[in-house]
Amino acid sequence: MSKVWRFSDNAEEHDKHMLEHNKGAQFFCTKCGVHFHGSRQYEQHLDAHTRHDCLVCGKRLPTHKLLVKHCKNVHDQHVKPEERIWYSCDHCDKKFSRPNLLEVHMRIHTGEKPVECSICKIFFRTTKALAKHRQTYTHTIKAGEKPTDRKFLCSECGKAYFRKHALQRHMRYHTGDKPHMCQYCGYKCREVNNLKRHMSLHFEGERNFVCEVCGAAFHAKKTLEMHHAYKHSEERNFACSECMLTFKAKNALKRHMKVHTCEKDHKCWCGTAFKRMYNLRRHLKAVHGTDDLLPPVRRVQTLDKVTKKPVPKPEKVQQPNLQSQNLKREIENLITETSNLSRR
Repeated sequence: MSKVWRFSDNAEEHDKHMLEHNKGAQFFCTKCGVHFHGSRQYEQHLDAHTRHDCLVCGKRLPTHKLLVKHCKNVHDQHVKPEERIWYSCDHCDKKFSRPNLLEVHMRIHTGEKPVECSICKIFFRTTKALAKHRQTYTHTIKAGEKPTDRKFLCSECGKAYFRKHALQRHMRYHTGDKPHMCQYCGYKCREVNNLKRHMSLHFEGERNFVCEVCGAAFHAKKTLEMHHAYKHSEERNFACSECMLTFKAKNALKRHMKVHTCEKDHKCWCGTAFKRMYNLRRHLKAVHGTDDLLPPVRRVQTLDKVTKKPVPKPEKVQQPNLQSQNLKREIENLITETSNLSRR
């Protein structure tokens, strides 16, 4: 369940709103008047009241840190700092001060995403990730809200963004910085999500997106959607504005639109230019004998590939040749007729 943040204009309105949360609360602290719905939180709260009392003057402090400061400044006494309890993750070296933080961290290892955006139907690990998603332009449009101004401008190309983090990520395209590297093949990329997507390609066991129609499995949801569009659907929702052609995918339309332009971005050292990289690569091999000048076609090596035993092919059943049988039957009939005529 995700939190809904509410802001009040004044203290009186805030206190009035907080009374709504106290409805149905079974536990009440007589010392400070705070209500609790669960016994665990109530017991932890009561423990906090007694844990930070000054033994000299009896003054009650809200935290152990303030108790240490109080004893030093008022009574000139040294109090040993409180030993912190750490909750360690069984899968990695990370430690957390509270068990609920460890519980949220474990979702990274389990893949659990319990927080849902009810509008976009996308799931997230934490409410913080959901809050960031709600700031995006895509969510704002789907929610029917008015988009905020793009306040963060790129000093290189003038492109504007809604969030500062999005601008910082964009700036890597100008600097060429690729801080994320694959530990298996050395592949580098600008964003951590692209690295995670790439690393899953090394493992066949990471094909978690399965087609319900034919059972084919894929590493990414987008790949599954493309498979379904091309193999199991006849819908062509992407139409060209220049001609009557329609396409099943947006990238196919984008690739087609180059036909209507004069731009040829892929140029050979001999002066010949092409609209597609594929045609340039084919030109280099056919005319110049090699395409070594181009970046190599990257093929990801599968690390957990299980060698399958070759399936024996079924023996072919010899089908009768109907044409030869008919010819043989005609010859036999002709011989019979000839013999009958000779007898007459």
